[in-house]
Amino acid sequence: MRTAGFSVRRDDWRVLTPAIDSADAAALPADALYLPGPTAHRIQAAKRSPARWSAPGRSLEPPLRRVVADLPTAQPSQEPI
Repeated sequence: MRTAGFSVRRDDWRVLTPAIDSADAAALPADALYLPGPTAHRIQAAKRSPARWSAPGRSLEPPLRRVVADLPTAQPSQEPI
């Protein structure tokens, strides 16, 4: 991000522990991802795998990275109007 001109203010890692106790709960991570151009078959496969693993008392602990950055605004033009 810095090479693109952004000023990084925070770079944090978090681990969430959502309950994955049903097939519906297991499908949520696949629904939350943005993947350009996936086929319906690939989406269903991404949901089936964790659904087979889901059970009461189970959780998923994905590490997530959160980056907060600012893009400095352009300086006002010094040219006369």
